Amino acid sequence: GFEIVGTVNNGWQALSFAEKYTVDIVLADYHMPLLNGIEMTMRMKDTSPKTRSIMLTMSEEAQHIKEALKVGIYGYVMKSAEKPELINAIRTVANGEKYFSERIVKKLAEIPEYESPNGKVANSTTV
Repeated sequence: GFEIVGTVNNGWQALSFAEKYTVDIVLADYHMPLLNGIEMTMRMKDTSPKTRSIMLTMSEEAQHIKEALKVGIYGYVMKSAEKPELINAIRTVANGEKYFSERIVKKLAEIPEYESPNGKVANSTTV
């Protein structure tokens, strides 16, 4: 039920591709070469505002998760996820909802305080 419209090797290529073609969802890695997934997502908001980003990454670092939330990613999925989870994440994001792997939700709950995407400081007990 999905159409892969292209693959790229780095963040700059992703931006260029999204400027030329309609891209609904992009799977980005935090550690993409030349332009990481966070920077790419921020820039893509200007060049392709309807494109939604899902971080597909190996990074469970709290700082990386917080950065991803701040730039407005729609999903955060571990590369170790099974195919059904990735498909579920894509479908969820395609429907306008957000998706976070269970491991990421648990990691967020461990963060004592983090700044939510709306700029307000939240306590992990209220997340």
